[in-house]
Formats: sequence, C-alpha cells, structure tokens
Amino acid sequence: MVVLTNRSCYSATNDFVCIMKQLPNVVIIGDQTGGGGGLPMNSELPNGWMVRYSACPMYDADMNNIEFGISPDIKVDMSPTDISKGIDTIIETAITYLKQHKVN
Repeated sequence: MVVLTNRSCYSATNDFVCIMKQLPNVVIIGDQTGGGGGLPMNSELPNGWMVRYSACPMYDADMNNIEFGISPDIKVDMSPTDISKGIDTIIETAITYLKQHKVN
C-alpha cells in the first residue's frame, strides 16, 4: 500500500500518516506532512493578541515528535515544469513503485 503526502497534510491526516507508517506493507511517498494535530488551543494574551498552540505534543511509536511533520519513505518533489504540464510526479512515482513491487 502507498500513502501519498505533501505539506498540505495536517492534523488528522498527519496522525493517519503516522499510524500508517508503522505498518509493514505501507510506503509513504511524496513530501513531508505539514504536522499539527496535538489538541490545538486558543488563548488571548494580555495585550489582546490571540495565540494558537498545541496543548499536548504528538509522538510516533518511537517517541519522535510529529508536530512539525512526518518525512516520507520516498521523497518526491513536484517540479514547476511538471506542474505546468499537468504531471503529478508523486502519483507517477507511486504507480511506478506499485508496479515494481506487485504482490501475486
């Protein structure tokens, strides 16, 4: 199984990727996730500014903090040239990977 990620994967998606990455037949392909997910809280400072922060840190099974994102197993960058041609390099890499690792 392949899970596609990029910097737009936040919060619950970040948590999903964290869990999937622990499974034996799952490969994460794309860019690092955006992070987040640690019980976001809002608070007002005495000067009236609002601040948003994670009230509890989130960790993977090895106790690595995942609040700032999860690195993929196979990193793929989307080039501006491919984007302008309508080519999704992440999906193309995933298709190639799945064809090469086909299970009978």
